[in-house]
Formats: sequence, structure tokens, C-alpha cells
Amino acid sequence: LDLTQTVVQFNKLEKVEIGGTKGKVLTNSVRQVYADFLEALAMFQGLAYDILDVEISAFDDDFYKFRCTIKELER
Repeated sequence: LDLTQTVVQFNKLEKVEIGGTKGKVLTNSVRQVYADFLEALAMFQGLAYDILDVEISAFDDDFYKFRCTIKELER
């Protein structure tokens, strides 16, 4: 559930356009955050094992890395 909520929230950044005097700079910053999110998501989606297999312990490590990346992007 946490993963799907994260994906939904970050996908909203795809269409963000900020106006004003600093709008272009801020919009570019948001676009970079979105691009970094897509990269982290692609790495997570490209895992070579079934993430639904509860016996694979590597999922915990990979999900932790993904969450750390997301926490950095949320700053």
C-alpha cells in the first residue's frame, strides 16, 4: 500500500507547472525530482526476482534502498 501511494503521489509531479518570477527554476526542480523518482522506480521494478515471494529476503534490502531514495526526494 505504501508503494502504491508513493507512486500515485510522485506521478502527480509529471504535470506540475509553476508560475511567477521563479517559476521556471522551480518547475525544472520539480521535473528533476520526478525524473529521479522514475529512475528509482525503474530500478525497483527491474528486480530479477518475484517481489511477492515472501521467502526472498533481498526484497527487504531493495525496498529499503527505494524508500531511502524517496525520502531524499521528499526533502
